[in-house]
Amino acid sequence: MAEQEKGPTNVHPELLADVPAEWRAPLVEFLTTGRTDAQGFDEFVDSSEPAQDAIDAAFSARLRGAALKHEQRVIEAGGEYQAGESLAAQSGLPNSDALKLESLLSDTLHRLREEQRALDGENSTGSVTGDNDQISSAHQANVLSEHYKIERSDFRFLRGTIGCDYKVSLPGNLPDGDCQILLRKPAHLNDTSVLARALSEASIDANDLITEINIFFPNGRSEEISSLERHGRGQRVLDHMVRDALSIGSRAIYVYTQKSSMQRFLLKNDFVEVDSQTCYLKLLEKPSGTLDESASGLYFPSNPDRNDWINLIDGSSIFDLYNVSFDPGDRTNGSLYICDPLDRPSGIVLDEVVTKMRDARIWSDHDASHVPEKYKEQYKRELVLKEVVTYKTQNGDFLVARYNHPKYPSHDSRWANWLHHFDSQYKRL
Repeated sequence: MAEQEKGPTNVHPELLADVPAEWRAPLVEFLTTGRTDAQGFDEFVDSSEPAQDAIDAAFSARLRGAALKHEQRVIEAGGEYQAGESLAAQSGLPNSDALKLESLLSDTLHRLREEQRALDGENSTGSVTGDNDQISSAHQANVLSEHYKIERSDFRFLRGTIGCDYKVSLPGNLPDGDCQILLRKPAHLNDTSVLARALSEASIDANDLITEINIFFPNGRSEEISSLERHGRGQRVLDHMVRDALSIGSRAIYVYTQKSSMQRFLLKNDFVEVDSQTCYLKLLEKPSGTLDESASGLYFPSNPDRNDWINLIDGSSIFDLYNVSFDPGDRTNGSLYICDPLDRPSGIVLDEVVTKMRDARIWSDHDASHVPEKYKEQYKRELVLKEVVTYKTQNGDFLVARYNHPKYPSHDSRWANWLHHFDSQYKRL
């Protein structure tokens, strides 16, 4: 093995053993100072597992050192609260931020001790050392999980189908990450697409559920966040997505991307390339047909099965879950509907929405009519959902839905007027 380049003593030589020689100095600089001006460094880290392992180990060692210093501060100050006040006074941080940081470090120290005992195979209390030794991947994952949390929204109507958002919250001034999945059916795809053929070859039917990763920015959208700060979050978010897709009966999960680092990440997670370096697909285990209760959303039955989700995508279940209203006085508004959740008192949102539409001259002088219960099955059979959009008001969310009927097709221009109006008045979800 070639002689290792000398660097600061807090970078273990073994961490650099498999790093290309030309990148060792920039990597050492980054690990010891938190930055480097080496051109192409971020791209190198994205493509190099040894470099990522070195960053993981250094990050974990840094956490261990910070946790040990925290323990000494708590002892000297006489308690965690007093330590937080002392840190605030010394650093200029607000008291609340300093207390949160001390609490985070306490949790980290406790976790490190628990994992140290597991690694050592001991049942005694044991201590955490400050050595910069390489830590196991499981240990790194647990340490990383202490520093951010992932929150998933309820499943709801998004971008013409059903989907949910994931928010990755981080302490301090780091940007929040945002991700999104959408439910689809192969029947919605272009029959000639490579993805459609790959699904067919995998015996996935046209009306099965599949999941698209529509947005994937687990580390936020800032280009300035360092490799040290961003490494590790994407894996946990992807794990959540796969679990949620399985819980609602999805047969596959896929994503379109041209970013090389994302492509490598997907391949490491058992996705396969199906479309000339742009589309990546992962087949999921055969679903049980029952939705995990934790995945149920605000507008859905407590435990809908796979067919319920398919009906939601097709629009037929909207009539079961919403008060569906229409304009009886303007034929141009035919097959366009405003949908209010059944679990909300009627009129709270609808009256305001219709009044504003009337002022904008896209609703007649008539009051809204509601689809009668006795005709709902007929509506479900005869109408074909074209598009659905969710909007948020101070009093709650509502849907606007565009359907087509053989005798009463909806109008492109009026639907465009509706969306333009709603986008100017409410927040689109």
